Amino acid sequence: MDTKPPPGQLPLPRGSRRRGRRGAPSPSAVRLPKDCAEVLAIDLATEDAAVAAAAAEGAAAAATIPRGSTATGLQSPAGVPHPFPYVPALGRSLPGWSPPTMRSASPAAAAAALARRRAERYKCRCRQAETYTDAAQPVLTAIVQSFNHVGNVPKISAALVGSAAIDEIVVCEDGSSDGSLAAWRTALTRPNDFIIRSNNLHELRSYNRAMRMASGDVVVLMQDDDLPPPDGKWLETALALFRDKPDLGLLGGYIGQTWDPDTGKGAEFGEQFSTHGGVRKGNTQRLAYTDPSTGVPFMYVECAWIAPVFIRRDLLRKAGGLELAIAKRGEPGVWQDCVASYETWVNGYTVGIFDAPFARGVGGHGSATSPAKLKLRERVWQRAVAYTNRKYPRRKVHDYVVSLNERTLIKRDAGPLTE
Repeated sequence: MDTKPPPGQLPLPRGSRRRGRRGAPSPSAVRLPKDCAEVLAIDLATEDAAVAAAAAEGAAAAATIPRGSTATGLQSPAGVPHPFPYVPALGRSLPGWSPPTMRSASPAAAAAALARRRAERYKCRCRQAETYTDAAQPVLTAIVQSFNHVGNVPKISAALVGSAAIDEIVVCEDGSSDGSLAAWRTALTRPNDFIIRSNNLHELRSYNRAMRMASGDVVVLMQDDDLPPPDGKWLETALALFRDKPDLGLLGGYIGQTWDPDTGKGAEFGEQFSTHGGVRKGNTQRLAYTDPSTGVPFMYVECAWIAPVFIRRDLLRKAGGLELAIAKRGEPGVWQDCVASYETWVNGYTVGIFDAPFARGVGGHGSATSPAKLKLRERVWQRAVAYTNRKYPRRKVHDYVVSLNERTLIKRDAGPLTE
């Protein structure tokens, strides 16, 4: 019997079943189940302190982790074992991990408990009958970070609402003072449109809260200074790649990067020149490979830049969302995408890049509008890079990316990227 899902539908995890069509009640009627409500109500300050403490303790504990695990990892498309098998006990994976005895007072146990709690929060999906009827499990949730780009709201909302591929929209309205909140309320009027109002939390915490609320099998993170193309083809291409590659955990639609492990020199790949947050133009090369199944330019990378960035929900359950230790509340989430990408690799998934032809930086990049903000960006970037260098085996990831591209994709005579 042919078990391949129909077009537009992702394969379901084992043990789950697809739910029916969406209902159309008032959004005010939505009620979270008790268990989800309790989980989502954890105080932000308590969470921040716990994350910071566990990150420090976990880093110290990781240095004493014994080697020689015999765990079996996911298989790559070429049948090569993924170098970082997932470790259920900790909600993450590490190369050569062998779980120690869990003692309640140990740093490793504290980190494990936090990882499990964070992972549990991403099981809270709005699938109750008041929002979605018995069977309509959304495939794709679009999440937009919004802050003072009211002029872009009509075009972004029209592209998302008009797309048949998007089942749910969640806007993180993070304290705009230009009328963005009112504009989103006017544009998003369906039962599956949601707006989360916050006060300058910035991307990391806003995205995490929205992803905990989202119901889709895949979420796509977007920003309000990037305008998506109106035709929706970029969404169809992304979903096709997810259907074809069950181990694809994170997919970027802008720029992908790799680094030479000996020199540290980075290479950027994409079909548009990078702008580095509006700071400078990057030396971008065209995507070097083509995916043989879909026929679109695609390649595996160490880091996929936001935005858009698509993330598989199963990965969110394991990784526990975006890492909060790299930026304080109110600071920009610089390099959040690279930290999330490396976290994807060590959790047994892959990271890829394709082209989503957005108009970028429309209305200006918010974190690059003054010398003080540029200095803050630099500080956060340095902190995030240092965190990445401490936590992740970047050389091992690099070598695996190179091998995976050569083994599974078709080399593309792309030529130089031109204006």
